[in-house]
Amino acid sequence: MELTLNLKKIVFYDGKCGVCRSEINFYKSIAPKNKFKWIDVTEKCDLKVFNLTLVDVLKKIHVIHHGKTLIGVDAFIAIWSDLKYFKILAVFVSLPVIHFIASICYDIFAKYRFSRLAHCQILVEKK
Repeated sequence: MELTLNLKKIVFYDGKCGVCRSEINFYKSIAPKNKFKWIDVTEKCDLKVFNLTLVDVLKKIHVIHHGKTLIGVDAFIAIWSDLKYFKILAVFVSLPVIHFIASICYDIFAKYRFSRLAHCQILVEKK
């Protein structure tokens, strides 16, 4: 099982966010079998095993692949690179200028989304 998990891209996402859930469900529907392990961090999971915190993962999508943690736009590129019809998007968004702009746009969206969701704000208030 451990070896199989190492070969998969592990995707951590916010299952209580409607946008996140819809997008991930779409990716799940077109993803090749056994390429991804999808983890909804709002359900019971031990993020410490992956050296992640719940707040960080709720703020931005995370992907772990071959022991490397990819966050935000880089996480999406990792997902898209294994999805039919999205491979071209992964290459395009990887271009330096496009990557820079996409990262800024994603960061703005992620900050806004996090600030608007009650389940995220409860975690901030607990700190």
